[in-house]
Amino acid sequence: MEDWKGHSFLWGSHDTNARGLQVEKFISDHNLCLLNDSTRTFFHTPSRSFHTLDFAICSPSILGRCNFSVDEDLHNSDHFPIILSHSSHNLTIPRQPPHFIYDRTNWQIFKDLSELAPGIVHLGDIDAAFEAVSNCIIRASEESIPETSGKIKKLSKLWCNERCFEANKVQKKAWNRFRRYPTTINFIAFKHAKAVARRVRRQSQRESFHNGPYAPFGFESIEKQLWRNKQNDRPISDSEIKAVLSRPFKTDQWLPPAGHVSEDVTSHA
Repeated sequence: MEDWKGHSFLWGSHDTNARGLQVEKFISDHNLCLLNDSTRTFFHTPSRSFHTLDFAICSPSILGRCNFSVDEDLHNSDHFPIILSHSSHNLTIPRQPPHFIYDRTNWQIFKDLSELAPGIVHLGDIDAAFEAVSNCIIRASEESIPETSGKIKKLSKLWCNERCFEANKVQKKAWNRFRRYPTTINFIAFKHAKAVARRVRRQSQRESFHNGPYAPFGFESIEKQLWRNKQNDRPISDSEIKAVLSRPFKTDQWLPPAGHVSEDVTSHA
């Protein structure tokens, strides 16, 4: 996939330019296949027009197993995301090992299924008895305790809050309205919603940086204030020293030598 910036009637453009002719010749000379359909992949903001500038090219051997589609949302860009899916069933999807959800256990079913038969404990071979007991417990657990799906969880962004979701929702609504009715009023409303959403995201990022879990490494941390006070030759109070010493340090956090710390504390106490 690449942004070739070429126009051609081959992929649904209204005209053909020099870059489009080069792309056509490249596809023909190397015996390649174009996956694009007539769906537009680029939105030109000044002219409020849609174009096809992004191409998906593959070899003929995998043409029948590739599916081409374009997302309807810009996702704060001027290019629509291209989605390529593979129809082969031999692909291995990474998964996490499933584990039991003990909070949703049906203990009555587990108790009924985990009862050992009298003949198990009287087996002469200890290994056979151990395997029989283990299989009985595992079978009871699988029948009475649900398991997780094993899908890899999507990492969430710490700064994304309810305000970001609401602003993104308003932006998507304005964009869908403009796609259906491309008028000047709807375009201005979309630009305004996009600017508001961008401002909300940046504000949430700043607040998360200063007040979230990364706050000790930010500009408003206690260590930063103490270091600023030391550079300005301002005496450090006992309460500030206790506030720093009472906070747990991580094992991977850099700490200065003990001699330097004692000299700085005694000289400014």
